[in-house]
Amino acid sequence: MSAADPAPRLRWGWSVLVAWALGALLVWALASGIVVWPDRWNPWAPLRPLEAPNVLTRWKLARLEGDPAACIVALGATALAWTTTPDRALVRGCGWSGAVRVSAFPAALDPPVVLTCMAAVSLAMWEHHIVQPIALAELGRRVVAVRDFGSYACRDIGGRVDGGADGSPGRRSEHAHANAIDIAGFALEGGGRVDVLGDWPRGVDDAKGRFLRRLRDGACDTWSVVLSPDFNEAHRDHLHLDLGPSRGCR
Repeated sequence: MSAADPAPRLRWGWSVLVAWALGALLVWALASGIVVWPDRWNPWAPLRPLEAPNVLTRWKLARLEGDPAACIVALGATALAWTTTPDRALVRGCGWSGAVRVSAFPAALDPPVVLTCMAAVSLAMWEHHIVQPIALAELGRRVVAVRDFGSYACRDIGGRVDGGADGSPGRRSEHAHANAIDIAGFALEGGGRVDVLGDWPRGVDDAKGRFLRRLRDGACDTWSVVLSPDFNEAHRDHLHLDLGPSRGCR
């Protein structure tokens, strides 16, 4: 075969054309109803928060950010106790829109928090798919209440609240948009508590230490950033969960 032989290029071109045609045929078949794809495996189907997560779950969750109506529908399918709350106009990089006030999920949330709708859905999924199953597996009891350090706070990453030397805001935390929550501890059915500050140092050889670490690892499936005492001293007493543009799980 000579260097100028066009056969390889022709074969490649035909392969691309056939792949494109098959993809278009599949899209048409799905759209027309000829082929029925289960919703949980259909990337265009709405998120059903109580279904077991799969590889499409994070993508479906992210779509809710641009579709407030769909987000409220998804939130209504969860066990959260919530009410809508008025928007807070953005001032110096702080404020929220499309948020809800959450008081239980269904474990009582103390104190209640304001979260973006998408973050509230993520919180519900974490509780349903991660918190309760792991509590039963590691501790033999369900979680009945969750203690938190709040969600909304007008501050920069790292906790600074007064901006730079000129008073201007720095890089705002996701807390400044009600798009994050800090979890400090859990109350268990029948009595007993698990607290991040006291029980994280117990390590993986202790049921409470394993419980907290498994909650941290499981949160990484639906939250963008998950920070634990393993990250730094500032997080020694809570798990930070947020849905910002960054990614991290420590």
